[in-house]
Amino acid sequence: MARTAVLGFPRIGANRQLKTALEDYWTGRSDDTALEEAARAIRADNLRAGLAAGIDVLPVGDFALYDHVLDTAESMGIVADRHNGAGLDAHFLACRGGDGVVPLEMTKWFDTNYHYLVPELRSDQAFGLRPDKWLDHLREADELGVRARPVVLGPFSLLALSKGHPDPLSLLPSLTEVYAELLGALASAGAGEVQLDEPCLALDRTPAELNAFRLAYEQLTPGPLGVCLTTYFDKLDRPALDCISQLSLAEVHIDLVRAPGRLDAVLAALPEGAGLSAGVIDGRNVWAADLDLALDRLDRISAAIGSERLTIAPSCSLLHVPYTVAGEDGIPAEVREWLAFGREKLAELGLLAQAVDAEPAERDELLAEGRRRTSARRTSELTNNAAVRRRAGALDEADYSRPAPLEERRAAQQEQLGLPELPTTTIGSFPQTDEIRDARRRLRSGELDRAGYEEFLRAQIAQVVEEQEKLGLDVLVHGEPERNDMVEYFGEQLSGFAFSGAGWVQSYGSRCVKPPILFGDVSRPKPMTVRWWQAAQALTERPMKGMLTGPVTILQWSFVRDDSRAARPARRSHLRYRTKCSTSRLPARS
Repeated sequence: MARTAVLGFPRIGANRQLKTALEDYWTGRSDDTALEEAARAIRADNLRAGLAAGIDVLPVGDFALYDHVLDTAESMGIVADRHNGAGLDAHFLACRGGDGVVPLEMTKWFDTNYHYLVPELRSDQAFGLRPDKWLDHLREADELGVRARPVVLGPFSLLALSKGHPDPLSLLPSLTEVYAELLGALASAGAGEVQLDEPCLALDRTPAELNAFRLAYEQLTPGPLGVCLTTYFDKLDRPALDCISQLSLAEVHIDLVRAPGRLDAVLAALPEGAGLSAGVIDGRNVWAADLDLALDRLDRISAAIGSERLTIAPSCSLLHVPYTVAGEDGIPAEVREWLAFGREKLAELGLLAQAVDAEPAERDELLAEGRRRTSARRTSELTNNAAVRRRAGALDEADYSRPAPLEERRAAQQEQLGLPELPTTTIGSFPQTDEIRDARRRLRSGELDRAGYEEFLRAQIAQVVEEQEKLGLDVLVHGEPERNDMVEYFGEQLSGFAFSGAGWVQSYGSRCVKPPILFGDVSRPKPMTVRWWQAAQALTERPMKGMLTGPVTILQWSFVRDDSRAARPARRSHLRYRTKCSTSRLPARS
């Protein structure tokens, strides 16, 4: 009989309780006791939801007040000198800085829209275990009657994601000793298995790196706990699989949403007696699963190793999806039934577990509603806009090139605008002030009518234009006071997008985003920004820029269709670049 597992839960709270609790603590409106109580309640709600859905393996230790990478680093003694100290204030100093102290660098968590804090290693780095978080969370689960599985970012990925040392993986042997100590402490606390996340193993790795990984895990396995080695976001190449095949692992998890074509290779390399955790439910997108497609993969695994060695799981942590579709009445009903947020994905796991061992007639009964939903989505006029498809089909090579060369266009622009050799301008957005947010709130509540709101926006634009003229800027912007969000604003004016009311996901810390849901062929029914540009241009003789969010950004910041090119994963070289090199440009830390 196959079992089900969750690799990690959303942690901001169904109603963003953690955001409120964090910001109350940071502003001094509450204390650490209130913050910890709010966090404990969220963890309990997640476990209860998993229990109610009948999930066999539930995670603990995946929760973090700000970032799980930082939590793991601190638990291993990786703390920058400037952040040294005890308690939450020292912890949040690493997150947010303050009083002249610089926080840790923040960057993208692989190619997701979550951001992690980059641990800083010393040249003489030493490690020391602080296991309290995992032991406390295990105890909480035990009090709820849950024999949970601890989740820990693995030692290989922790070092690979860190900076400040010329050869981070040279520290792996000494760090592995501390991980072995942690596994022993978890076993003594009653854990029966542990999930070690190694997403960096799915990137391009050198033979030396893979050898360092293998030596570390030979020390950790076999040990006091069965180890589930967890990878996600990309495929495991042959050299990595060769290393894995030599280890005494209890289970290997793979992302079969991102890399379904590697299933046979993984099965061939699976260590003797090890189970396979199959990530067949998309942990990064909001669409209800194609259950037949998922079962096809599960059937292949069962035929190869038996269902008793099979675990059915999401592709990755559910951190990247909202909590539940329930209550999302603002999404069209036809679209809403195509969706599965976190809680709905738990139900899908349970359904697949029933179906994988079911007789054909029983399986058909179990899958009937899912098949109807999948078919309806594929054929709906909402997803298939005939006019858009006709226009896209009529494109030819001429549509992808400019009619005039760059130098000719540059000369025409200069003749029309008469700009100095080094013109000055801004990126475009002026601050979304409390006054602007309050006006938007009053519009939503009905306290302010549409005409009054637009009059307010025009006054805001006039102030911005006046300020730029006083400063002597050459090319002006209108400040974008009308935009609630640089992606949501445009999505609301395009067909093919839907918007949730409470579909929040964590970007970092207390900052949450509510990604648009791209469900169908996209078209632009009417002009989106022209009138605001015209209103601003009428106030000045200087050139006024039109401001648009580009299509790539809109796609990257949305939940995109999983039946289109937009849903394909980034290239592996891009994954490596974003993980190792980039620093995201973000709003002020919250």
